Amino acid sequence: GQPRDVVLYPFHNMHDKRYTIFWDIFTQQQWNEKKKEYERIRQEKLELEARTVDFVQPGEQQSEADHNLQFESSDADRRRQGPASRSAFDGGWFSYDLKVVPDEPLILRITYMGGRSQTIFDIMVDSQKIAEQKLEKLEQDQKRGLFDVDYKLPEELIEGKNKVTVKFAAREDQRTGSIFGVRILKENKQQPI
Repeated sequence: GQPRDVVLYPFHNMHDKRYTIFWDIFTQQQWNEKKKEYERIRQEKLELEARTVDFVQPGEQQSEADHNLQFESSDADRRRQGPASRSAFDGGWFSYDLKVVPDEPLILRITYMGGRSQTIFDIMVDSQKIAEQKLEKLEQDQKRGLFDVDYKLPEELIEGKNKVTVKFAAREDQRTGSIFGVRILKENKQQPI
């Protein structure tokens, strides 16, 4: 074990505890490659945090309360593993208040999950529709797991403001996609989104 050795105990001595352990085993070359991948992921996370103005975790009570959750015909999905999410159904909606930086180019990043059913819904900022999002089964089958979609926030919607209301609205007899993350980002000037 790196960076220090691991002490192992016989499994039968742990009869009063429930657990499972999985080990990834690497050759030295595989480990060196994996370390590079871990470092790349860590750097991407640091860069994302540096660009983030505000973030809400849908389906998490404190995060939603901190962002003034409002809703009608909406529910949260709290998974045992992985992040929680929120969706609306049958013409329902939900919204959050998010901080913005006035007079600076911003991106609204929404995190979805692939492999879900086909749907179409509207995304609004301060009651103005900025996107009609269509999630198709074919597209989602190619993107299993979580994936992000970025929407450039129109300058006139954030001009002189410190916060905006982001709303997800379902169509009649439809659901919104499950929303796993809502993030306001400063535009990345080195790498266009």
